[in-house]
Amino acid sequence: MTDGPPLDAEPIIAVLNTHGVDYDVIGAFAARVHDAPVPPTLDIDFTPSTTPANLERLAGALRELGARIRTAQVPGGVPFDPDPGLIA
Repeated sequence: MTDGPPLDAEPIIAVLNTHGVDYDVIGAFAARVHDAPVPPTLDIDFTPSTTPANLERLAGALRELGARIRTAQVPGGVPFDPDPGLIA
């Protein structure tokens, strides 16, 4: 995805870290961190540990961030409750 300004992921990473979420950054953002020749990205992909405790921490982080599900049909995304049972 390259339509728009590059992502400032620092606030997202800061919230994940503040909540103690165990995760790995993947995708184009991770590739750019390692100086791979890929275009800037508008999102950050990560894969969290799926332990119940970590999913609770992730849910709290997503709530704090006001995370939304992106879809072309709904500008600004669809709000959702990041219940740990649903994001597993």
